[in-house]
Amino acid sequence: MTRLSSNGQHKVRTIARAETVAPQHNLVFAPYPFSQLPYQTMSAASSPSPSPLSAASRWNPHQHEFTVLYHGCLRQDATDMLHSGINILDGRPNVDFGLGFYTTTLRRQAEDWAYLKRKAQPARNRRKLGFHPVIVWFRISRTVLAELQSLSFVRGDYAADEYWSFVQHCRASIPAIPPHPAVVNHHERDKSGLPTWYDMVCGPVAAFWQQRRAMLDTDQYSFHTSAAATMLNNVLAATRGSDYDVENVPF
Repeated sequence: MTRLSSNGQHKVRTIARAETVAPQHNLVFAPYPFSQLPYQTMSAASSPSPSPLSAASRWNPHQHEFTVLYHGCLRQDATDMLHSGINILDGRPNVDFGLGFYTTTLRRQAEDWAYLKRKAQPARNRRKLGFHPVIVWFRISRTVLAELQSLSFVRGDYAADEYWSFVQHCRASIPAIPPHPAVVNHHERDKSGLPTWYDMVCGPVAAFWQQRRAMLDTDQYSFHTSAAATMLNNVLAATRGSDYDVENVPF
């Protein structure tokens, strides 16, 4: 709607615009008290645009040469990782991007993952040191990451069919239930029919994968091959405290 208003000798044209606010539903809440904000799914109202005064630091390829990835787990898992290296076959196959080792650029998200792993343990184990939640962080060169064969998804909204097709394909895998082996859906990088995987896959985190709902403001970087595991294990063989470390998660 447009209307004219007088301001002294000048006429000012103003535009009144009706805005529709999406209902606040489909929220996925972080699971423990010290999480400050709930996770919103991408179908809910988006965040307001940042103020011009909220500018980030100027891009500098040398300053931004490294990125930090976080992995949430239990202390006993972190100990095994440091002693024996990362084994990409240790995880479940029926997750967003398939069997692999999962990380995120968001510390709070990795803390949630670690807390949930502790919560899933029997009550008698939760106070034991080995079952305390921790995060393992890796400082990784972007140049090294770029050498991996990767698949990236930017969107996770309902209409992002390629993303949801991939997630639902991987989620259809079946964990091993003795005496039956696992049924693992690989990435099918080519038409050979043989198990073929991307080294790394990155994209949003699914909240309700069957309903095409993704978490807002989350991400995940998953690693699926021996080449990817070697890259991460090379970081673990570097200097603790500068290239990687293990830190406790409050609970």
